[in-house]
Amino acid sequence: MIIDCHGHYTTSPRQHEAWRGEQIEAQKGGKSPPPRPRITDDEIRESIANGQLKVQRERGTDLTIFSPRAAGMGHHLGDATTSEAWASAFHRVPASHRRTASTRSIAASTNTGSLASI
Repeated sequence: MIIDCHGHYTTSPRQHEAWRGEQIEAQKGGKSPPPRPRITDDEIRESIANGQLKVQRERGTDLTIFSPRAAGMGHHLGDATTSEAWASAFHRVPASHRRTASTRSIAASTNTGSLASI
């Protein structure tokens, strides 16, 4: 069995990435943050199946342990409230993945608390 123990979710749906840009711009401009986009489990599953899972199959990997992208999380952008909202939205992906994706990959990260509680 070939296990990739260092995978990152880098193929999130476009509306998720667009929301992040809008969120940062709103914070910079002193405006209210935009609402989170509605992203279905099917959209998350498709982004994984056509992204990481596709490459995993091509490379012959049996299992990938993946987590949200590291530096791309951009915790240095915005303030604590902005980062908490982003982390909460981004960590929803592994939770959705556990409910919907194949057994070829598992999520290594979940977000059950908030930054304020740490």
